[in-house]
Amino acid sequence: MDSFEGKRLRAWYTVPKDPVPGGRLPAVLVVPGYGGDKPIPTHLRSHREAPAFATIEQALAMARELNDQSCEALCLATRAYIRSAAYGQLVETTCDAEEALRLAREIGDPKLLAEALVSLGRVLQWRAVFDRSLEYLHEGIELSRHTHAGLQFGMAAYILGNADTAAGAYEDALQWYQEISDYAHLRSALAKRVR
Repeated sequence: MDSFEGKRLRAWYTVPKDPVPGGRLPAVLVVPGYGGDKPIPTHLRSHREAPAFATIEQALAMARELNDQSCEALCLATRAYIRSAAYGQLVETTCDAEEALRLAREIGDPKLLAEALVSLGRVLQWRAVFDRSLEYLHEGIELSRHTHAGLQFGMAAYILGNADTAAGAYEDALQWYQEISDYAHLRSALAKRVR
């Protein structure tokens, strides 16, 4: 697949084996080392909300059946994103994001914890619960830096920048946006060295 700046990456792109109504299939993109070894359901959760929600519900049921708390936490964080961003269900999603964080803290996986922190921080920011939101986002961005979880780092920095913009702290907002750019350039340079 072509990535940022036309670089080639190896990735797995999966679709369900059974057709969905309307004929278009939701998909999950997994790129090892690019956000960890967890799926990055970008197309799924950002563009095709209904099939994404159905897929996450199935995955969540399987995770619970298998007692896979790591997968359960990831599914809850993803479901919180879909329900809040696509459907505006901010109050209803908070419990999913809080449960994802509880599980992630219990498990102790730093990348999963970063994702859960950013997920809850994002939902609380959209609900205007700013103090708690900022606490989770700051903790999440630090964990993201240390674990090289670029997707969570970018999301947290973006939301923190938006929060500063809303508060009129434009210089602080610019610093967050610049950090996103710097991080992307650093990751790109590191990827070139690896090749």
